[in-house]
Order: sequence, then C-alpha cells, then structure tokens
Amino acid sequence: MHSSMRYFLKTMRAKYLKQCPYIVILSTKTLPHNEWEVMSKFAKIIYIQGSPLIEEDLLRANVHRASRAVVLEIDQRENEEMYC
Repeated sequence: MHSSMRYFLKTMRAKYLKQCPYIVILSTKTLPHNEWEVMSKFAKIIYIQGSPLIEEDLLRANVHRASRAVVLEIDQRENEEMYC
C-alpha cells in the first residue's frame, strides 16, 4: 500500500473520532495481496474493483449511503483506454 494511503486511512481512524465509519475503496486496479494484508488491519475497510466513472460500480460500492466520498485522481492513460 502506498504510504500516503496508509496515512489517509489513519486519519479516518483517529482516536478522537466518536465513530468508526466504513471506508470503501473503489479502484480500477486489482489490489495486490500484500497491500490488502496491510489495509485489512484497519477496521471496516472494504475494497471493490471498479471505476468511479461508472454508475454501476458506484452503486455496487453503495456510494448513495456514504456520508462522505473521496475521489482520487485517475491516470489519464487509463481513462483513455476505458473510453476509446
């Protein structure tokens, strides 16, 4: 797992927060097993392979039930491959 993602997840699990919300990570890439091992140590983490640009994937991720959503930058080459 990229270190910036680890720090992001840590802020979502800060001790001062009263609740531990679910975090759904939606990515077009397959998550390597070793990265999932690190990520799964955090409570209530779900990984779904899909694209934030595809409505069906957003519905599978239950984005309509989210209290917050963060969309990270998509690689422009990946975007071109998807729609060309």
